[in-house]
Amino acid sequence: MPPFPRGGRTLDSATDRITDPWDRELLEPASSCHPRTLRQMRWTNTMIEVLSPQLLVSA
Repeated sequence: MPPFPRGGRTLDSATDRITDPWDRELLEPASSCHPRTLRQMRWTNTMIEVLSPQLLVSA
C-alpha cells in the first residue's frame, strides 16, 4: 500500500482504511486467510516450546 493513498493525505483512522474501496478488495482475502494464519502461528509456537529444551540440552 502506498504511504499516501489519497493524494498526499495520510489515513486518519482504521475505519477510513476499511471504507476505501481499494482496501476492501484486500480485506476479504486477508479475512479468509486469518483463521489459518492463527492456526499456523499456534502450531509454530507449540513447536518452539517443545523443541527449545531439546536444543538447549544438545547444544
